[in-house]
Amino acid sequence: MMLLANSSPTSVERDSFLWREMKEGNEAAFSEIFDTYSNLLFQYGSTIINDKELIKDCVQELFIVIWSNKDKLGVARSIKYYLFFSLRRLVLKKAGKRKKFFSLSSFNHSSYSIEPPDHLIVMKEININHQLIISIALEKLPARQKEIIFLKFYQELKNEEIQIIMNLNNQVVRNTLCKALHSLRLQMKDWAKNGYHQLLITLFYFIF
Repeated sequence: MMLLANSSPTSVERDSFLWREMKEGNEAAFSEIFDTYSNLLFQYGSTIINDKELIKDCVQELFIVIWSNKDKLGVARSIKYYLFFSLRRLVLKKAGKRKKFFSLSSFNHSSYSIEPPDHLIVMKEININHQLIISIALEKLPARQKEIIFLKFYQELKNEEIQIIMNLNNQVVRNTLCKALHSLRLQMKDWAKNGYHQLLITLFYFIF
């Protein structure tokens, strides 16, 4: 059920409205929040740990906790920011008990690839083969670098928001981001040598 189908609110207005309605017990608002963010949360969780079932359990548990404690929740101007913040802590808490932290050796490329965000028009101009190359390049990054790239460029969060979500100071966020971009630049040079000149140009526009 689309509660705001007849209006064109900003993202902040929409989040504030849905959150307020959900806090008041509106199940349709809660369902819309779940439908909007559940897949995105799974995708974000996949940048943190290589455990599909754990991520699914954490996403479900997070929404159960939110609904069960809806009357105790504060104001959330950005639902996505709140959910990312909460999911990360829940995933790390449960992962610490299972001791199954993310490792490159066990990373499943086809199952955990980052999908380009639909709202970035430039990405729609890249064909399926190029999207696969982008996903593979991102998956070669260390876990923390991949997570920051996901939050910064795919979710368009500010450095200050990333700091709080990942519990890092500003300098660490900046340094990690620089290392990730440097690694991607090196990979793009290799693609250019193999004839992917248009992809190189598009990626520079997208990332830099």
